[in-house]
Amino acid sequence: MKINFKYIAVFITSLLVLCIAYFIENKPLPSKGEYFWSHLFRDSLTLYVRIVFALFGFLACYYLKLKPWKTAFSVFAIFPIVSIVEGTIYRGSHNLIPFELVTFFLWSLPTVATGYLGQWLQKIRSESNIG
Repeated sequence: MKINFKYIAVFITSLLVLCIAYFIENKPLPSKGEYFWSHLFRDSLTLYVRIVFALFGFLACYYLKLKPWKTAFSVFAIFPIVSIVEGTIYRGSHNLIPFELVTFFLWSLPTVATGYLGQWLQKIRSESNIG
């Protein structure tokens, strides 16, 4: 399996988790307009989803041997994509995209941390199998 395909699979899986979480929460859809998708995905990012994303980081780096930073980027990529697309379509919205990107980066740090944990445990496991 190619590495890039694995990152795309992580992205699609995280997108599905966000959609499923939104419907499980049974929240009303945000009002149509310039921030529709942003509100939809941000409302889906509950504590449980953040925990699932952290688990994604661990599992992807442990079993699939992916890089922690790229995995976290793949998991949280939908947020900057939506901000940039909405900012392009609706001029004047998302006028603080650099600050939004910093926020998305901070949201991804637990996924990066668990990814490094998974990578470290994988390394320990592989070393113990050799000797």
